[in-house]
Amino acid sequence: MNNKKTNEIKGKISFEEYRVLEINYKLNREFDSDEPIIMSFEIGHDYQIYEKGMNVQMGVNIFEDSESNGYPFEMKVDVEGIFSFEGEVDGEKFLANALSILFPYIRAIVSSYTSLANIPPFTLPTINIQQYLIDTENNKNNKK
Repeated sequence: MNNKKTNEIKGKISFEEYRVLEINYKLNREFDSDEPIIMSFEIGHDYQIYEKGMNVQMGVNIFEDSESNGYPFEMKVDVEGIFSFEGEVDGEKFLANALSILFPYIRAIVSSYTSLANIPPFTLPTINIQQYLIDTENNKNNKK
């Protein structure tokens, strides 16, 4: 095995912390179904790049308008990640990595929160962040 010292493999970008900006959960008391639930959620993001770092916000809306659409609940989760740079870094190119770091936190929050709400835990699927960014860019271009 080839061993490397930590300082030899450390990246130019560091994940400093994340914080939850918003959690909103609403149970649909009228929901009563034994049918499989078709997952419905939307993801969004925003970011700010500054000289020595980057702040990335990522959010998910799950089962929007649950009562009208017959979903068991609706939920919104927004988180923010704080990243710092060492040297010259192209923050735009790092965005996919930042979102890939943040999404598992959102998944864990949703799963934990729904479990604690005394409903069957809801687990968001993993997503292909690169494809998400391509789709987001294509949607922006189509709206122009």
